[in-house]
Amino acid sequence: LDSTRVALLIETRAQPILPAVISQFIANLPPAWIVRLVGSQEVFSVVMLSASLARHIKSGKLVLTEIPESFAVNNNEALSATLTNLTFYSEFLKPAEWLLVFQTDSMICSASEQSLDQWVDRGYTWVGAPWAWDGIGGNGGLSLRHVPSIINVLKNDTRKTNDTVWEDRWLVIVFPITHLRM
Repeated sequence: LDSTRVALLIETRAQPILPAVISQFIANLPPAWIVRLVGSQEVFSVVMLSASLARHIKSGKLVLTEIPESFAVNNNEALSATLTNLTFYSEFLKPAEWLLVFQTDSMICSASEQSLDQWVDRGYTWVGAPWAWDGIGGNGGLSLRHVPSIINVLKNDTRKTNDTVWEDRWLVIVFPITHLRM
């Protein structure tokens, strides 16, 4: 397992679909990737109902981390603030260098001709699912992020709280365009 390559799910709702979503990602990620679920004890109790996920927890493939109070995620703005927080990337996610952010409405295609590691090897700063409108970058709900690049951006620029632009749009606006892919 490679602790620098992390698939991240931040979820505070104890949804019955969680074991299936997490299992799908584990089955289709390259073997070295770690899946990190950041949530609450209530969420973890749903995940622990799955015997296969309990084995993945024991092996270190799936890591459960309680969300600290300092990183609120109870609404879209709070999540955007957390995902544009320098400490979140530089300390909380350490030693992650590559981060695949995913949500419960996303999945990786098992029949894809390209692997996640091939996208990492291309060295993009950000790879996101296409938006429905014309614009640079891509949706953060399923996105590959180069953590050192995000840390550099956040050292030099700060997203304002209650900004009208969500974190994914803000980050791709401040990234150099040549490093984006959708």
